[in-house]
Amino acid sequence: MAIHRDYPNLTAEIVVNGVTLREYDDHEKPPPKTTTTYVEVASEDYFGVRYAIPAELFEEHSVMATVIVEGEVLQRISQNKKLYEGKGATGLVERSGAVIASKSFEQRLRFAKLETCVCSLIEKAHVLTITYR
Repeated sequence: MAIHRDYPNLTAEIVVNGVTLREYDDHEKPPPKTTTTYVEVASEDYFGVRYAIPAELFEEHSVMATVIVEGEVLQRISQNKKLYEGKGATGLVERSGAVIASKSFEQRLRFAKLETCVCSLIEKAHVLTITYR
């Protein structure tokens, strides 16, 4: 998916088992400088975020990007202009990590288990509740 109208080759996409997932538009207006789409996946699938930064972006700037999933910062990516000028940069973020008590820990990215249920009957209408864990 192109994530900025001025840079159509600047892309980010969700992949599962090496396959790019189909994206669906969000019908609500996103916050400024934000692009939001949805993907359909099986519960608990492992996934990654594949990105491509075009060479023309490095003509004037270094690039800093942050991968955020459900409000949590998973990884910050810093690409120096001098290293990528003229060739661009690509990558795949599949893990998140932390350092605790001087020890490094990593964990693969995984979609939460999705549970759906018809929870109650209110005024003759079924209420569908979706809970994420």
